[in-house]
Amino acid sequence: MAAPTTIHAPIDPNQCAERERTWRSQSGQASPEWIGLIAVVAVLFVAILALAGLSFPGAALARSIAAKMICGVDHESSSCDGAGEVSDDELEAAWSPEIAQALHENLPEIRYEFGKVDIPVDFRECRTRDCAASETAGEITESIAGMKPTTFVHVVDCRDPEAPIPSDADCGGDASGSLYLQYWLYYPNSYAEPLGSIGYHDDDWESYQVRIASDGSTQSRASSHHSYWAGDGLSNPLGVRGWASDLGIDEVDGWHDSERLVWVSENSHAGRTESDDYFAFTPYSAVEMIPIDPNVDAFDLYEFEKPGGWRKHAFRSPEAEDTGGDTDPATVGG
Repeated sequence: MAAPTTIHAPIDPNQCAERERTWRSQSGQASPEWIGLIAVVAVLFVAILALAGLSFPGAALARSIAAKMICGVDHESSSCDGAGEVSDDELEAAWSPEIAQALHENLPEIRYEFGKVDIPVDFRECRTRDCAASETAGEITESIAGMKPTTFVHVVDCRDPEAPIPSDADCGGDASGSLYLQYWLYYPNSYAEPLGSIGYHDDDWESYQVRIASDGSTQSRASSHHSYWAGDGLSNPLGVRGWASDLGIDEVDGWHDSERLVWVSENSHAGRTESDDYFAFTPYSAVEMIPIDPNVDAFDLYEFEKPGGWRKHAFRSPEAEDTGGDTDPATVGG
């Protein structure tokens, strides 16, 4: 088994309750009036920023701060679901020891193109580029602001297509018989340097996905704008098919023999799984994993301009060739 990797997940509500009991025993019980005052201040804070036109990244950051303010007083609030260090046992509980080991063994090294480097971060702690940016060449294990490289993980088990995991997964066709490991990467924003505001959007979700076939062979792919792109090669002469894929003209599945590597483009964060040059890298041992499946309800409390990984089509249809999703929780994967 590979060297242990730190895994993070939201604090269990029971931990919030225990903290409340300890806090009250030391400081007395918080009054309803005080809780209400904090809630009102938090809501007004968000409203003022919204009226000021701070739609990015101010409003998203304000919502995050407001949630933390409420949790600071009302420990029973669902907003208490924040980052908390947990053991491998909890990752195993989400799936199994076998799958937990597979997630460790296929966690990729992240390689960054020359230029501005943003590391993937935990959206519960960082919603602006300032806290995700790094100017370090070579090995990167945290951003300038001290954020840790983070990936949100999900598993689609189609080894028994009659009993898929999760139960609503699409394990038909090419997916039948394979195990899929998905590593979702969050960046606070995305833009294409020459296009300026035209290509800008907040909440950029990219992914690195692994397919383990019934014969044990392993392939990977990386999201790139509207589809998937392995990289240059015979299947992508002069990069033409890759650009067509990026523009949504030609959707490709992007699967390629896995090298446990993902290259990240500057600013847009478009990925590929084969390349050569890079400016900086994050070793897989420095990437923290957060399981998505036990925490979807908590994650849905957050608002995103672009759908989170758990709302992407590939989340339940692992052979999907598009990178789109749905912002309506009731139609996830639709």
